[in-house]
Amino acid sequence: MSSFVFIIRKILIFLIPSFFVFISFAHTTSFPERVSNPFSDLVVYFNVAKNGYTLDFKWTTSPDADIRDFTIETCQSDDSWTTLDHIKASDAREYCMKSLAPKWSTAYYRLKIIDAKGGYSYTKPVKISMYYRNLDDIMVYPNPLSSNVNTKLKFNRIMLSGTKISVFSTNGVQLSDQVLQKDTEIIELPPLEAGNYFIEIVDTAEVLRLKIAVK
Repeated sequence: MSSFVFIIRKILIFLIPSFFVFISFAHTTSFPERVSNPFSDLVVYFNVAKNGYTLDFKWTTSPDADIRDFTIETCQSDDSWTTLDHIKASDAREYCMKSLAPKWSTAYYRLKIIDAKGGYSYTKPVKISMYYRNLDDIMVYPNPLSSNVNTKLKFNRIMLSGTKISVFSTNGVQLSDQVLQKDTEIIELPPLEAGNYFIEIVDTAEVLRLKIAVK
């Protein structure tokens, strides 16, 4: 009997310190933020489509998804992601957003979904490719322009009939567009408020970008 008690004491002496170490670890150890799935099942559809000088983002959430926020992320080489925009979730299932086309010829986009508990997951990346011609040989005059007046913008070369020319704000809102009815080097722009703008020139399969300032 005494030997049995002796053995029990030895076991307790060994176990009790380990128990307190475990309790201490549970109270003091912080765990990393919860990542749900590598690819989210909270969003059933995510797509990015080119629309001239802008991109159209559209996504649809699953019926019972409890989502707090969305973040649209972009990168050039599919490994270094940066935030493009942040959107608060609502009761809607379908979302849409516009953004300027990427400054790179190839870019990747994905949607980060943050759920109500703070966990997050991603959609699969979408690849967008743009073709930009070298603009070093294209110039416009005057630049900067005067604000709030109709302005004739002159190019240093002839723009062919059928070329589409559009004006966008820096956040991607299209302000005007026109299709040239004849070969010309002069186009007329509507009145613009002071700020920076982009001119998009669509010539056959090419998309050209020019930046103009309005003072």
